[in-house]
Amino acid sequence: MEPVVSLRIAKTIIGLCGIIGNSLICVVIYRVSALRNLTNALICHQAFIDLLSCLFMLLHSNIPTPSQLPTGIAGQLYCQLWNAPVIFFTLMVTSTFNLMIVTMERYFAIIFPFQYLRFFSRRTNIILMLGVWIVTLSYKLNDMSRYGMKNGTCITRDVEWKKGLGIVQFLIEYFIPLIVMMFAYVHIMVVLKRSEVRVAPTVRIPPTPAMPAVENKEQQTGESSRPTATTSQQQTIMMNALDKSLRRARRNTFKTLALVYLAFLICWTPNSFIFLLWNLGLQVDNSSVVYRITVIMAVSNSAINFVIYGFKYKQFRKGLKVLLQCDERLARNVTSFAEID
Repeated sequence: MEPVVSLRIAKTIIGLCGIIGNSLICVVIYRVSALRNLTNALICHQAFIDLLSCLFMLLHSNIPTPSQLPTGIAGQLYCQLWNAPVIFFTLMVTSTFNLMIVTMERYFAIIFPFQYLRFFSRRTNIILMLGVWIVTLSYKLNDMSRYGMKNGTCITRDVEWKKGLGIVQFLIEYFIPLIVMMFAYVHIMVVLKRSEVRVAPTVRIPPTPAMPAVENKEQQTGESSRPTATTSQQQTIMMNALDKSLRRARRNTFKTLALVYLAFLICWTPNSFIFLLWNLGLQVDNSSVVYRITVIMAVSNSAINFVIYGFKYKQFRKGLKVLLQCDERLARNVTSFAEID
């Protein structure tokens, strides 16, 4: 159980909100078939990871520590997996790596569209999602060795390579993903800006010379003939409209995921630097208001994405309306957005 009452209350509220919000994201994407594309599958996976994080945080903050710990292997596992923050931070790192994959999926879709169509598929998505878990578990569960049980009490072991480990964790879990995603979003923004400049020209329908018979009819009826578009001109108009819709949908997805990245940056930066400085030998006051605020900011990242999707992601909003209202007209609108994204 979280010993600090203020943190326990904050984690409980954030955990409940995160469970509800991330569950809705998963249900909407799963139930609304029009939303089942590669990007939304990764977003659903992100929500599932955050859901597990919030669930663990809620239980860990409110279930009291037993007065007497079990002995033997059971006691060691309790101290290493439940009492220690190993599982929670493993889920946090998994969420960060998955966010990086979502970013790179959008990066290749916009920057290298032909290669994207060739290499990205449902099978690729499954491999990437499984790879995130395998890499994170292989890397992060080594932290279990830092925790154990002695004389019936859970302890944290000091390690000789604490500074080196702290720097490596800071780079792998925060700084490198941050830089990779920053580069991707800046490059995407530049490309989208350039594509707005190179818009397709507006198609103007040239006046069609009137035939004599038509002129006679016009003189008799007093009506004027209106020029009509040829088949090729109509196709060009439709292509221009489709291209405009495609760029609009891509911009919306880009802006939504960029906000998710910005939320990650704001929520995790303070606590990540405090963690780095602590590993380098700086004394950190865990009871200070500033430290507790950084903890609340970090854990809130698991619950904030639903708010971003709800306010910014048009596909998700339409899908949620379909799920709540069972409106076929809305379902068709969602389909039109999902197919062009």
